[in-house]
Amino acid sequence: SVTNDREEVIFDWKLKDRKEPDKKGPARKTSAKEPDKAADKKNPSLTRDQMDGLASELKRTGVTMETVQERYHIDDPKQMSEELYNKVMRALSRTKSAA
Repeated sequence: SVTNDREEVIFDWKLKDRKEPDKKGPARKTSAKEPDKAADKKNPSLTRDQMDGLASELKRTGVTMETVQERYHIDDPKQMSEELYNKVMRALSRTKSAA
């Protein structure tokens, strides 16, 4: 894991051959009032405002979209999940502006 000075995990690398311990806990049931998050993860997409915000942060920091795609292992930025989008934006907000 790579952490920043505030001990927040920036990148976590998991090995394929390494077996993770079984995490057994109570199964969480979703009620009819809660949206199905699994359905959102199957076909995630960013709004135009989110894409514009991402583009402006990339421009401000001088970071390329290719760098973001490589770092977060994504093929199409438009298909980023909401969680990943928020993680990328947090990381970019902590990045200094380009000169």
